[in-house]
Amino acid sequence: KIGKKSDKEDKISEGSMRTIFLACCVFMAVLVGVLIPSAIISTSTTEFVEMRAFHSPLSFIVHTAAMAAGMFLVWLLIFYQLSSDKTKKCFSFCSVAMILCAIVEYMFFGKGYGNISPQLRYDISIEISAKEYLINMFILIAIVGGIYLVWRAGKGELIKSACVIGCLAVTAMSVINIVKINTETKKLSQLAERNDEEIPEFTLSKNGKNVVVLMMDRAISGFVPYILAEKPELKEQFAGFTYYPNAFSFGFSTNVGTPPIYGGYEYAPYEMNKRSDELLKDKHNEALKVMPTIFTDNGYKVTVCDPPYANYAYNPDLSIFDECEGVKAYITHGAFNEDEDMRIYNKEKIINRNLFCYSIFRIMPVFMHKEVYNEGNYNHADYYAEENDDDGVDYNYIPIDKYNSTGIREDFLSAYRALQNLSYMTKISDGDDNNFVSFSNTTTHDVMMLQEPEFEPRNVVDNTEYEKEHAVRTAPGAKELRLENDTQMEHYECDMAAFIQLGRWFDYLRENGVWDNTRIIITADHGRVIGLKDLIMDEPCVGEMKGEYEDTMGVNPLFMIKDFGSNEFSVSDEFMTCADVPSEAFKGIIDNPINPFTGNAIDESGKEAEEISGLYTEWS
Repeated sequence: KIGKKSDKEDKISEGSMRTIFLACCVFMAVLVGVLIPSAIISTSTTEFVEMRAFHSPLSFIVHTAAMAAGMFLVWLLIFYQLSSDKTKKCFSFCSVAMILCAIVEYMFFGKGYGNISPQLRYDISIEISAKEYLINMFILIAIVGGIYLVWRAGKGELIKSACVIGCLAVTAMSVINIVKINTETKKLSQLAERNDEEIPEFTLSKNGKNVVVLMMDRAISGFVPYILAEKPELKEQFAGFTYYPNAFSFGFSTNVGTPPIYGGYEYAPYEMNKRSDELLKDKHNEALKVMPTIFTDNGYKVTVCDPPYANYAYNPDLSIFDECEGVKAYITHGAFNEDEDMRIYNKEKIINRNLFCYSIFRIMPVFMHKEVYNEGNYNHADYYAEENDDDGVDYNYIPIDKYNSTGIREDFLSAYRALQNLSYMTKISDGDDNNFVSFSNTTTHDVMMLQEPEFEPRNVVDNTEYEKEHAVRTAPGAKELRLENDTQMEHYECDMAAFIQLGRWFDYLRENGVWDNTRIIITADHGRVIGLKDLIMDEPCVGEMKGEYEDTMGVNPLFMIKDFGSNEFSVSDEFMTCADVPSEAFKGIIDNPINPFTGNAIDESGKEAEEISGLYTEWS
């Protein structure tokens, strides 16, 4: 142990070691403070922009860069300067190991945890297999071992050059991301001015025909029987609707499930793929305009609210309807937030903290991911919020367990308030005008835990007592429903909240004499895989439906239709797909509807296509 000192220990000069350490500090400051934050913001800049209080999201990067500079360029240098010569050598070696391990972690690990929100929280809890742990540990050990061998060989100039080149590389990549963000921000600034012009409103007439299509994003069909059983008054409010539990969507996400809803079977994935020389964005926009254009051409007054991914933008770009004469378009999401200043302040406060923590999380070894991520809390000291109804909304939403949570998810509240204001947006006309309204809402998508039995958002939610009596939910002819985790509970409660608000709006339509002459179609672009496949499946899947696609609730969307003059609630086992929406909307009021963009007939014959019938047969 004490043996002769190796000559190779001193082959790297003190000056080179210092340069290596400084270069590594700069590398980490740029990686953590600029590259990682700019990379995630550039993937969806619009999600980090408040359209009603517009400013560039680059301010988040400035904040994160300052924190990273403090950590790596101030504190590490202070510790380095206070250390002995021997410890400084250790600092230099460890800094090289740190940057190589960090870049490997960022580039190759932690990418499969699912969708992430602007607050840097994944939709579901992250899961890591033992295999991933072992592979990651083996690679990190190999990296450190390789660095040690190079270091002992005295390759100081090589290491120094590599560190400097690394600094230049991460800086160049950061600049590219920043330019991309800045370019997108300029486009969004024009969109922000346009979308903030008017208060959303639409008209329904007492003597004409009204057609309303409600797209409730991610609403889960299998919950409907239990929702109606738990709140029997809803069945009275939904009297007139036919519920189609045997419904099918074309994918697990909005960009795949939405086009068929608005354009029919021509916009199913296999049909859109045949038009391979056209951009997906253009085909998506075309689908959104099919029903508004046909209804407008047939003398209907048309209003479109929150068209999903219009112009492939997270915040819908309403300009796609500029060429549709007579079509009014609005954004209702966030239009009724009474505490905008406080909401925006809290959101930006969370992003500023979590963006830096997310960068640290992404460079950590896999075995530390769960501990650092901490269910999206990133080990914040103020984990539990205090109940303060007098002080407004706490926008730092944190689920604690399946019965308790603190804070409110801002995207949920923005969508929920739009549903609460449906009656306010609805203008009743005594005339005989025909009207078409397309309305999309994410109350059932941006889920959070709600206070039961009201199913309303609260700063502090505690459903322990209520769930003692409702832990097992039942419905006529259905299996017992047991919600076993916070994700399942959040989805059920938010679907219930949406039904409650829609039921109140339906009462308003009845009171104002526009119920019988209004056709309403409620659907979803997809369902959600949350571990509830046993609700609807008696036997396991076989063949191609095994594995990833076994849980059919991911493609089993809510589908309900209330026709003119219908006043009884019913259930139909008829097979439906979300691409049936246009033909059902036109049925009996527009003869032989033709897609104005392709010249093809809009009907339900597409349901017989092999791509659907074959899959449905196997699913059944």
